[in-house]
Amino acid sequence: MLQSQTQRFLIVAQLCHGANGELEEALLTDGLEDTGSPLLVELTVRLVQGCLPGKAVNATNYQSYLRKLFKHKCQEDPTRENLFVEGDMRWLPLRRKVEILHALCDFRLEAEDVLDLLKNLESDSLRVEPLGYDDGGSTYWYFYGTRLYREDHSLYHPHRRKPKDKEKEDKRKKKRKKKGHKNEESEEETDLPKAVWQVQCFSEEDWNLLAEKFEECSSKLERSLLQTLREDFLPEIPRLFQEKEKIPVRISCPAAVVRNTSFFCVLPAVFNLKTYNGNNEAY
Repeated sequence: MLQSQTQRFLIVAQLCHGANGELEEALLTDGLEDTGSPLLVELTVRLVQGCLPGKAVNATNYQSYLRKLFKHKCQEDPTRENLFVEGDMRWLPLRRKVEILHALCDFRLEAEDVLDLLKNLESDSLRVEPLGYDDGGSTYWYFYGTRLYREDHSLYHPHRRKPKDKEKEDKRKKKRKKKGHKNEESEEETDLPKAVWQVQCFSEEDWNLLAEKFEECSSKLERSLLQTLREDFLPEIPRLFQEKEKIPVRISCPAAVVRNTSFFCVLPAVFNLKTYNGNNEAY
């Protein structure tokens, strides 16, 4: 599992196809054949099309347009790294491919038509809420399908101290300097570890083991997480895994999750994506 990727990328990755496992497989196998991964090519083409409306972007020329897009974005923002200067995307390192897709998602959200596509949605419906938290500083995220993700050192965790207001911090530093203290950054703030992502639940057994882990917990955070797992997920997980095995059958999210992720219905339009089943028939 590649670490430190944003939740937005995970959501988009799973929307582009029936299950995120197929995208992972596409990333891992891309470049093994001269043709490249059809899924990865199609996803990249559709994202570039959304970023460059009016351009005839297709599977044969998308890399040229992708290169021009990154060049343009780097000219707009000189601090941005150009992730695709030369070469063939098929032969790039795995992490670089993920970074390119991630950047493309951000580029697509900057397009002019995004606000129009989202205008009928309430702001609250565009937010994905964490499934819950544990006392170790981890935040649990459910996006789609049968997997549960864990974000360690999460900025969303209630117990993680948020960065102080910059103006107040500057005043504090000036006072400390007048008193003879060295002008140093707060180690607690500058040395905060970066968030790390990993798959917490990959199998049906993983979901049950996670719930068992918190059976004897006493903290409010973990009791709330356990309640969510018991009431909203464990009853549905067996069905989701059964549907996953019946290719091509679309996996539906538990109702409790849909309440906080109604933006799923609009993201395919934003990213110019189609959702496909195993036979590549749109549904």
